[in-house]
Parts: sequence; C-alpha cells; structure tokens
Amino acid sequence: MRRRARSARHGESDALPEVSFAAIGQAISELLDRLEVGPRFVYLHDWGAPVGLQIAMQAPEKVLGLIVQNANAHRTGWGPG
Repeated sequence: MRRRARSARHGESDALPEVSFAAIGQAISELLDRLEVGPRFVYLHDWGAPVGLQIAMQAPEKVLGLIVQNANAHRTGWGPG
C-alpha cells in the first residue's frame, strides 16, 4: 500500500518572519502563484482588506476586480508613499 505524505495541519506551518499586511499579502501571492491561479477577483473583508490591497498592488495585471464588503482600508495597506 502506498503511503501518502502528510501535509501540515492548521497551526503547524512556519510563522512569517514579519507580521504585517504586506508580509501576509506576499505569502498569499506566493501561494496563488504556486497553485498557478490565473487572473482573479480579490475579495476584501474586514481586516483582510489591507491584505487584499497588497495582493492587488503587487500584481495588478492578475486582478480582474475587487469585491469589498465591510472592509477597513487602513493606510498601511496601501503601500509606500
């Protein structure tokens, strides 16, 4: 019988070296690229809005649109400047 490799469960993955909207957005962008997710709509909700804005700013050519619901767009999520 073939044994399947066990993947990390919730809470078992490595922590990000820096916790910020930009760092979380970068981690999600890397995951989307690794999964080969093509052009996408980005759903922004609650504190995830600045994360979604980071994702959109990192690769605007991959974003078809933004869906915003009950979102706080903190200045720190907008990027430098």
